[in-house]
Amino acid sequence: MVASYKTTYLQTMSSNETPLQKNVRLLTFEQALELGGNTWAKDSYFEPLRDADDNWILSEEEATGNTNPRFDWVKDLPVIEFKPRPFVL
Repeated sequence: MVASYKTTYLQTMSSNETPLQKNVRLLTFEQALELGGNTWAKDSYFEPLRDADDNWILSEEEATGNTNPRFDWVKDLPVIEFKPRPFVL
């Protein structure tokens, strides 16, 4: 299972990423509200998140895989490095 995840993760990386770095797209709060719950492909929904710096972000997969013409603008969003929120129990 770990090897499968690693292979999938490496396949979804863009050419300028390293295995320790993942790029995401930067959203405004208003853009995150507009996208939330809408589809970017059949049976795939936008799920904006907040990163460790409280930025609203969208995954590269959602931005580059979008087939919904209403949201073509996500492909032009700024690219930033993903900074995950700390995991707290």
